[in-house]
Amino acid sequence: MIGDGEPVFIIAEAGVNHNGELAKALELVDIARDAGADAVKFQLYRADEQVSRAAPTAQYQRDHTRATQMLEMARSYDLPWEAHRDIKRHCDSVGITYLASCFDTKAVDFFLELRGAGIKVGSGEITNYPLLAYMSATGKPILRSSTCCTMIPRSPANRRNSEKISPAIRSRSAE
Repeated sequence: MIGDGEPVFIIAEAGVNHNGELAKALELVDIARDAGADAVKFQLYRADEQVSRAAPTAQYQRDHTRATQMLEMARSYDLPWEAHRDIKRHCDSVGITYLASCFDTKAVDFFLELRGAGIKVGSGEITNYPLLAYMSATGKPILRSSTCCTMIPRSPANRRNSEKISPAIRSRSAE
């Protein structure tokens, strides 16, 4: 499915664009499938565990959401994890691969319950070695993003991650 000699594998980013609504999440699955994507990726996190109570929103976020705190904004698009069971079932029924970014070990465990195909590491977690090691131990393919971080190929953290994590899918941005 993914690897040398295989065709391009297209992943649609649903992320949190469902705005906390299951119906919208299922619609995003259909849109991704209709657009020809091979997979659709969501996020598994719990706002109260992942977002600081002290972090303010940026001006553009306040302009669009009226939220003044990141936690308030994140809660507004937090989708209950149980809804991901419905999303995964829908993905299976329409023939598109379900993927998820997992932001902690609880999310990884839940993802495994769902029997998802591959775990996405968000760019903010790229140096979270304990989480990467936990993900690696699952045997699932790991997709590593470097969109919002600086990759320093020779840095000790990146070298340690690359040498010890052995993901089935490696980011080529560090090469």
